[in-house]
Amino acid sequence: MEKKDKEKLDFLKKDYESVRMNEEQIHRIHEAVERGKKEKMNLKWDKYLRAAGAVAAAALVIFALPNSSEKAAYAMGNVPVFGGVFRAVTFREYHYEDEKHVADVKVSKLETNPEGKEVEGAKNTVDEVNADLEKYTEKYIRQFKADMKKDGYQALQISSEKILESERYFVFKLTVVQTEADSYEVSRFYTIDLNTGKRIGLADLFEKDSDYIGVISENIKTQMREQMKSDENVDYWLDSEEFTEDDFQSITEETKFYVNAKDEVVICFDEGEVAPMYMGAVEFVIPADVVRDIRVKPRA
Repeated sequence: MEKKDKEKLDFLKKDYESVRMNEEQIHRIHEAVERGKKEKMNLKWDKYLRAAGAVAAAALVIFALPNSSEKAAYAMGNVPVFGGVFRAVTFREYHYEDEKHVADVKVSKLETNPEGKEVEGAKNTVDEVNADLEKYTEKYIRQFKADMKKDGYQALQISSEKILESERYFVFKLTVVQTEADSYEVSRFYTIDLNTGKRIGLADLFEKDSDYIGVISENIKTQMREQMKSDENVDYWLDSEEFTEDDFQSITEETKFYVNAKDEVVICFDEGEVAPMYMGAVEFVIPADVVRDIRVKPRA
């Protein structure tokens, strides 16, 4: 078995090999539970309306449920979260809590905004993104419920958020954090071209036949080496003396990405993908000058 595959497998099985977590991990889960209890008791409607608006207040109604109970709600109400071409409404809320298990799921779905700009193709993209959001949300909830039958502590947190809405792109993110012996985070990104209304892949950001994969991969390796040189606590699977087959070689067309507010491409890796698990999920911002000559130019 390869080094990184073995580490990932050991990590995921760690809780199942022991019926107890250490004191620090138990404290972390229960601290989160207690924090949630206090928030539900202390937050008032007027505070939510001032601090977060009607959206947060609506979410609080569903979230403030009795402990040691399971509630699932599909709230399809018209609650806009942001303007422009798209808006979001509450899609899936699931909360569960007992002595060993905590689940907090708050996921929105996308809609085309009837008061916003009409973009051809946006409706089909909304259907595609929402189907994907539902698929992965339900997958992790089913897994959480199934794992409750086993010994050990576990927690699940799923959330979604808009991370960019520029004149050119709209980016939505789904984040899943699973906690057993330790936390494990995975994310999915949905990048939509606001000119066409279509979800785009990494290749769509670059000129046809350009070697964007090679250019970006080499820049990531450079960043990895610079980070490891400047910080002894940083470690990537690169330039290994042993287990060279595990070293990062290249991104692919399917590598996760998003575009940030500076119109820079950000390459994203889940925990354990290009570095040891303790490094967490890592991202690499690709400088604009590195890909300037091969980026697709915005339409006039």
